[in-house]
Order: sequence, then C-alpha cells, then structure tokens
Amino acid sequence: MSREFDDRYGAQNRDILETRTVDELRSVAGGRVIGDGIYRVLDDDAVGMIGPSIDTMFPDRAGALDPFATDWLGRVFATRADRVGTVAILEPGTAEVLDTGIDLAAFHRTEIVEQADAALAVDFYGAWRDGGGAVPAADQCVGYRRPLFLGGGDDVENLELGDMDVYWSVMAQTVEQIRRRTA
Repeated sequence: MSREFDDRYGAQNRDILETRTVDELRSVAGGRVIGDGIYRVLDDDAVGMIGPSIDTMFPDRAGALDPFATDWLGRVFATRADRVGTVAILEPGTAEVLDTGIDLAAFHRTEIVEQADAALAVDFYGAWRDGGGAVPAADQCVGYRRPLFLGGGDDVENLELGDMDVYWSVMAQTVEQIRRRTA
C-alpha cells in the first residue's frame, strides 16, 4: 500500500498516512499540495476562509464538519462530528455531501490510493491536463462554469480554473438563493 501511495503521491508525502486526527494532519502537512495539484491539505487560514461558505451551502451540517483537504475540483474533504469522525466529501458543483463511511486514516491509506478515481477524479484530472488545463495552485480549483445542479455538463468543456474561495462563495450563494425560492 505504501508503494502504491508513493507511486501516486510521492514518498515525501507518506507522513500523512500516519495521521489519525485532523489537527495532527494540519500540523504535519497543512498547506501542502500533493500529486501534481490533485489533493491539498488545508491549513488553518484556508479552513477559516472556506468554512463560512460550507456552512451556507450545507446549513444542516453547520458546525458539524471539520474540513481537512480539498481536491483539484474544489471538493472539500471533512470529518463529521455526528458520525464519529468519518470522512465526508462536500461537492460544490452538485451541492451534495457524499459520506465515505471511513475515518481519516483509512481515507488516506485506502480510499485515495485504491479508489483514487472515485475519491479524487484522477481520470477527469488527466483529461483536464491533457486538454491543456493548468495545475491549480493551492488557492485555486478547477470548477464548473455552469454547476451540475443547474444543468451543466460533467465534462472538460464545462471546467475553468479559478480562485477556490470565490468558487465556493458563488456556489454557496447560488444554492442558498435556490433554497429560498423553493421553500
């Protein structure tokens, strides 16, 4: 398993496999970009910036999520206090929360290694890069021009590189407006 992790993300990042808590992960790797920009561990400043948008988009889970990482698509990975630390994937393009049912250690040891495409959309990332798309910086993501929850296509042509905080803020405000209109 370590060899597969090393091949995909680099041996220099293996230390995240030993972390058991979000605080420990942030202490060991906060701010680190892993796997050619595909996965980023959040530091405290990044959590402070994205937290309000998460609470706006998912008000029923406000305060119950502890974000620890993002991926190239702007998805946020967080542990859930209401499920004893299991990892949830917060998807701004679909406005959905996907529960993995596994804890932080298992997420890093198995999910992003053995289920890398499901967890991090690595094949989609390859298509983005093969089409000339840039590697997103730590504060950027490749978001949907037209979100999937508004009928946008789940394809490379509907993607654009942008600021992570702006993307989350716009998606959260859009979801909030839709929620108000349909309530």
